[in-house]
Amino acid sequence: MNTKMNEKMIDPELGQEKSLVGTLQLSSDSGDIPSQVESDVSSDEPSLRTITPPSSDDRMHNKWLLGVGFVAMLLLGASIMLISHSNRNKFFFEFQSFARGFHDVSKINLDNIIGHLKTLSVSVTSESAQYKSTPNITLHNLDHRAQEIANFSGIEMVLYIPLVDASLRSDWESYAIQNQGWIAKDYKYRGWNASNIKRIREQIYDCDFNFTSLPDDEHANAIAKDETYIRDALPMLGYANGRPMAPISQFGPAVVDPSLVMMDLFSHPMFGKEMVASMKYKHTALSKPMDLSLFLDSIAPQTNYSANTKRSFILHPVKKDFPKDSEVMGFLMGIVSWEEVFKLKLPSNVNGLDVVVKNACGDDFTFVANGGKPPTFADGDNHDYLYNQFGYETVLYEATEIDAASGDSQCYRHRLVIYPTDELRESFDLIDPLHVLGFGGLILLVCGGIFFFYVRYTQRRQAKLMEQAKRAETIITSVFPKGVGLRLIKQAEEMERQTIKRVNSRKMLNTFLAKNGVEALIPERRKPIADFFPNTTVMFADIVGFTAWSSTREPSQVFILLETLYEAFDVQAHKRDIFKVETVGDCYVAVCGLPEPREDHMVCMTLFAEDCLTIMATQVQSLEVELGPDTADLGIRIGLHSGPVTAGGLRGDRSPFPVFGDTM
Repeated sequence: MNTKMNEKMIDPELGQEKSLVGTLQLSSDSGDIPSQVESDVSSDEPSLRTITPPSSDDRMHNKWLLGVGFVAMLLLGASIMLISHSNRNKFFFEFQSFARGFHDVSKINLDNIIGHLKTLSVSVTSESAQYKSTPNITLHNLDHRAQEIANFSGIEMVLYIPLVDASLRSDWESYAIQNQGWIAKDYKYRGWNASNIKRIREQIYDCDFNFTSLPDDEHANAIAKDETYIRDALPMLGYANGRPMAPISQFGPAVVDPSLVMMDLFSHPMFGKEMVASMKYKHTALSKPMDLSLFLDSIAPQTNYSANTKRSFILHPVKKDFPKDSEVMGFLMGIVSWEEVFKLKLPSNVNGLDVVVKNACGDDFTFVANGGKPPTFADGDNHDYLYNQFGYETVLYEATEIDAASGDSQCYRHRLVIYPTDELRESFDLIDPLHVLGFGGLILLVCGGIFFFYVRYTQRRQAKLMEQAKRAETIITSVFPKGVGLRLIKQAEEMERQTIKRVNSRKMLNTFLAKNGVEALIPERRKPIADFFPNTTVMFADIVGFTAWSSTREPSQVFILLETLYEAFDVQAHKRDIFKVETVGDCYVAVCGLPEPREDHMVCMTLFAEDCLTIMATQVQSLEVELGPDTADLGIRIGLHSGPVTAGGLRGDRSPFPVFGDTM
């Protein structure tokens, strides 16, 4: 018996119908059932044996491992670069903070030092204006005053130096000899034995001390340059026929050797130049660092500074009278240590802040500020040039009213350039990239090991699945013909796909319903959030004339008005515990009595309404200049109503807090 059968099915790959023709031959002559199946599946369709799992070739996995390792190394290198960049930025900003603080404190210290000299100068000018006896003036209690200045400002020594014209030399010398009793008074003030007092010299004498450490030729050049400046400037100061003298008259505190009295500092070009510039511009001069031991050896030690401490003198002019154009009659000179100027308490773990002090005369030096050990000094610019880009430059002192064109200001402008050091960098809590490299390498090794074992596990699992598939194919092909077995497998795969589609369709349906707000089809329903408030007062406020006003304004101007008013209303509402419901255009809605009930809701809301009236009147007046005319003509209309309301929260995007009821 021959039976032909035509079947049609949908090709799962092409999505088209194709004809399947099979011939079934049945023989009834024998008991067995010989069969010949002309397969309706094309010979190129894969069988179970042709389906291969992901490649288990070790070389492929090794490539994966190498690729992952390469990417990990790139990420690790990028991380180290980012950390190094972050460390640099952190160190830079923290150093800048230290540098700014150091400059600010140093500037305050120097201003304080100069301020004490100015105060004493006012006292001397007062005595000069009263007695009209310049230059024959004796400062009373100078030792006591100088000691107070030393205690409060750090000035180690104060000297009074009058200007004496050559014609008055003998008179001043006689006056100084007759009035040297101030030394005995100072000894008495300190409780010392006055019998050991040395007498001062009887005549004014020149100062020939070398106050610098320059070689002889450089020192001679500097002296010659200063001498030229003095010679050119004196005629402009009224000394065309000779130069004045500037003998030391008094000094303190704690005078031990009075032999400095009568020393003419004007005779030394280094001091003479400073005095000429100070007379010319009536400014305070801050000298370059010098060896001032000649002066300090004449008083009892006031500090415990080291021998290499840098010192400068501050020269402040003393005028005969208080008018600004009054003539300079002398000077007050203070000797100060730069260690006192840079007196800043750094944290004990912060060391190595290089402070380079510069002026145009080239007398640079480096001060190393430390928090955990004593500071140090060095001549010249000794900072580490690897930190040039970190340099923080600022002006510490600059004399005012200086003619820069004449060159007078060269040595009166002291600049600070502050640099970090390796020692300072080590004191900051920075992340070490080498530690990160080691830690990252360890993580990389751990991750590589985990990945390796995962790959091995996946290979074994795939091998087991392949073995199970082969056994299933063997069982199916032993029971069914080959083509039928393949159909069964395809049917099972199709059923699995349909199940997945049904699950996905349900998810898509739920998502669609949720997006369209159809909560009735969702079996779960959440309890609404709503409450009833029996005692409340509601306020509606809108701006009178806003529509006409806004129609002639730019949108930005309209928003400036509304934001200014509503922000002020909100601040006042917060103070009075008023609940702001919403703003709609120029309408402001607020409620008192919710969410926390209160008995005085009517009184409180009335006070808030009065506040809004006041705010409105004030703000429109202040905004009229910015927003144009007619702004001040705007008003506000307020309505209040008391009663019960219902309020709650509506779920959904940008949900408001609506209030309902007859009261609204």
